[in-house]
Amino acid sequence: MAPVSLAVIGAGQRGTGYARWARRHPDRASVVAVAEPRQVRRARFAAEHGIGAGNAVADWRQLADRGRLADAVLICTQDRLHAEPAEAFAALGYHILLEKPMAPDEAACRRIVAATEEAGVMLAVGHVMRYTPYTRAVKEIVEGGQLGDIMSVQHLEPVGFWHQAHAYVRGNWRRADLAASMLMAKSCHDLDWLQYILGRAPLRVSSFGRLTHFTAANRPAGAADRCVDCSVEASCPYSAPRLYRDLLERGEHRWPLSVVIEDFSPGALDEALRHGPYGRCVYACDNDVVDHQVVALEFPGATAATFTMTAFTKPARRSTRLFGTRAELAGDGETIRVYDFLTRAERLITTAPAGAMNAAEGHGGGDAGLMDAFTGAVATGHPELIMSGPRESLASHLSVFAAERARLNGTVETIPPYAGLDPERTAVTAPGTARRPPVQDAMASPMRCTRRALVRPGAPGGLPATITASRATSRPPPPAPGSARDWTSRGRGCTRSSLDGSWPAPSPVAWWRPPQDGRPVLRQRKPGPVRDNHLDHPAQIVMAVFPRACPAASWRMAWGTSASG
Repeated sequence: MAPVSLAVIGAGQRGTGYARWARRHPDRASVVAVAEPRQVRRARFAAEHGIGAGNAVADWRQLADRGRLADAVLICTQDRLHAEPAEAFAALGYHILLEKPMAPDEAACRRIVAATEEAGVMLAVGHVMRYTPYTRAVKEIVEGGQLGDIMSVQHLEPVGFWHQAHAYVRGNWRRADLAASMLMAKSCHDLDWLQYILGRAPLRVSSFGRLTHFTAANRPAGAADRCVDCSVEASCPYSAPRLYRDLLERGEHRWPLSVVIEDFSPGALDEALRHGPYGRCVYACDNDVVDHQVVALEFPGATAATFTMTAFTKPARRSTRLFGTRAELAGDGETIRVYDFLTRAERLITTAPAGAMNAAEGHGGGDAGLMDAFTGAVATGHPELIMSGPRESLASHLSVFAAERARLNGTVETIPPYAGLDPERTAVTAPGTARRPPVQDAMASPMRCTRRALVRPGAPGGLPATITASRATSRPPPPAPGSARDWTSRGRGCTRSSLDGSWPAPSPVAWWRPPQDGRPVLRQRKPGPVRDNHLDHPAQIVMAVFPRACPAASWRMAWGTSASG
């Protein structure tokens, strides 16, 4: 199988990092073109990957004007420069890996999804936390039912004092109008991760936070506008000379130092500290993004989660606690502890070391995992290998937009569904060829929900036309033909839902589609190939996942001529 050919748009930290994965795996991928406005970076990148002068250009439009030069494109520009190239390259038939966030506004995010789906190309968004060995281990524990029903979640992102000063006070993401909100620029990873681990998108959100410390009001007496001229620099924990000179002396010629200087020399660094943005006093910058924020989320099934992002920590990994009805999980990005309530024993799981959760070390294996999945999907034509596709990613972006509205307005926001979001991963084929019709959406038709029954009337032949399902909590024996069987779910929610966005959309882990050869089919949605599980009777589908709490709903399903489902 020939390696996947790649064009890279933006040879900054992210584009360079993804491209180096291709260099380490020449049998899987090769970089054949680059667009980068900074001449030094463009030349260095082209030399590293053996790209000829004709395919190393300053503007991505120069590549787009030449048609399709590669199988796929990696779009790694600044946040506000994502939508236009994504739409353009989708129209040309490129499969796309798009660095997160998709875009800083909802309209642009929706345009990107529409463009890729209309063109029939794959889109992988850079939610690298989904692809780490640690996440895979946590996901397996949750899906395996070891924790029982998850009631509460606590998740912390310790940004770190120097990282906040580097990127969000002095750096490219310091202002929302230049990049995005802090929650979108830094923490869309986290809200997406929570959605992925819980297997469903949140329903409502509130948020609190603000820019408090890094303001002129907290400027020490005698502080200068630049650290190199400051009489109190030695006592300031956010000193730029201390951070960057230490990195240079240790020979760490990578992020974050590589953002500050191109030439790794004391003279170049001194020039940058005296005249560049990274030498400014943290109390005399033009920053406006928050330095601490808390988000509270309500998920289907009465699960409540809190997320905290704070600048004021030592360098550390994210940490998470999942509180279930049978066990508690505590994780720090590398190790996982599960305390079982029945046995009162604690189990320790240590995932394979994969580096720190930062750009310099590949985000704990997430960068490599994303590139492996994306190139594999492009090479084989299997988009299900991508775990951060357009619709999943848009759903988590909508949560971030809602959380920021809640913070700014002091409200509790209902998160709008994506009109058209359904559980089917759209089949992708070569541009210009026919696309496989999607499996009938489980939630496309209205359902009637009461405290005692969930009935979808009018199913032909006595079988439910469609029903969304999750892991079964019981498996009764097959009912006799023509008979019906009742049982009660354990407090799962139920509400109406549809594709047109008029009702909240669920995030099911499985869905039922009409029978083939007389047998119903349960299609599971899990990482890896999509599998069809033929069922002997519809009673095997026990529990549906819907966005609203519905106490002890009774599910009546029939095999035979009764029109219930």
